[in-house]
This record gives sequence, C-alpha cells and structure tokens, in this order.
Amino acid sequence: MILKIKKYLPYVLGVLCVVLMFGFEFLDDHSSEYIKAKSEYQLSIDSVSAALVRVKNIAKGTPEYSAYLLAVENKNKAKPVFYKVKEAEVFFGFKTKKIFWASFGPMFCVFLYVLYMMFRSCYFDKKNIGVKVLNSLVLGGVLFYLLWIFHPFEDLSNVSYYFMTIVCSIFIVIAIHYITKFNEHTRNKLKNQNLALAKLKINSASDEEKEEVLDEIERIVKQE
Repeated sequence: MILKIKKYLPYVLGVLCVVLMFGFEFLDDHSSEYIKAKSEYQLSIDSVSAALVRVKNIAKGTPEYSAYLLAVENKNKAKPVFYKVKEAEVFFGFKTKKIFWASFGPMFCVFLYVLYMMFRSCYFDKKNIGVKVLNSLVLGGVLFYLLWIFHPFEDLSNVSYYFMTIVCSIFIVIAIHYITKFNEHTRNKLKNQNLALAKLKINSASDEEKEEVLDEIERIVKQE
C-alpha cells in the first residue's frame, strides 16, 4: 500500500499543482451580484455628474465659480507632473520596483528550486518518472508566471502564454537531460581512466602496496 502511494503521489501532486496554478482561468472575473451592483453604482455616478453640470451652469459668474475654475486650473497643472513621476516609477509593467520584486523574487526562487530538483532527480532518482513529471509540471507553471511578470507579450492571449510555457518547459527539460547525460558521460570516462591507472599500478606494485591500490580501486568503483 505504501509503495503504491509513493509511486503515484508525484502524479497526484503534479495534477494538484496544475489545478492550483491554472484553475483560476475557469473562474468568472466577478460574480453577477458584483456586476449588477457596479452597474447601479455607475448610474448613480452619471446622475451626480449631470447634476454637477447643472450646478456649474447656475454658479457661473459667482466668486465661488471663479474659485472652482482656479482650483481646476491648478489641478490640471499638477496632473501631468504627477503622471510623469508615476510613469518613472513603473518597473517592468509594475507600479513600483517593490511590487515587481515582490512578484518576481519568490517566483524566481521557486524556479531555481525546481531546476535543482530536476537536476537532482536526473542524478539520484533516474528511474522515478513520477518525480520528473511533477518537476516538469511545476516548472511549466513557474515559467508561465515569469513570462507574465515581464509583460513582453502582454497583447497575446492566454493560449499564447500557455504555448510559450510548454515550449520553454520542453526546451529546459531536454537541456537538463542532455546536461546530466554529458556530466554522467564525463564522470564515467574519468572513472574508467582512474580504473585503468589503478590497474597499471597494481601490476607494478609490491605486495605491501597492493592492498592500498585495491582500496583505491574500490573507492573508484563506489563513486557516483
């Protein structure tokens, strides 16, 4: 029973991660009650605006109306200055650098952790396909959010985001696979060279030295 749980747990966690990361796409932006309340509120705003226009027409020529016009003029002067400063605060589409780092920092940490786990599973858990599937699914979710954070394709649809996420995930998974294969090949090559040297040494070693050489061969064989 426990072995079955261990076998299928990564797949269950992978599905759960996908649901948690992308399930919001199947939810409505707002409830029908919210849309109705917003519509009624907008009607009340329009009513107030129309009433304000009538009040302005009645107040024309009065000192109060002149003071109002002066206040509007000052506001119109301050507005472009504020928006210029506000625009300068924007960082990668976020209102401030703090908001950007609050979104990017934790997600990038997860990205690095997933890469570490993928490399680790390729080295120490080679036969566990479930773990590799779980890591790949989490990687896809992280890449989606990283693409969204930088907004280079903000005019594209969600389908385009998902497509790019899948493509990037596949490339990264393939790259990690070949990197680990290359490193494994390099380690095996070095291991074989060390064994060959050790065999040469044991042929020319004295009886006292042979035990030391055998220990060295044993150490080389046990190397990962």
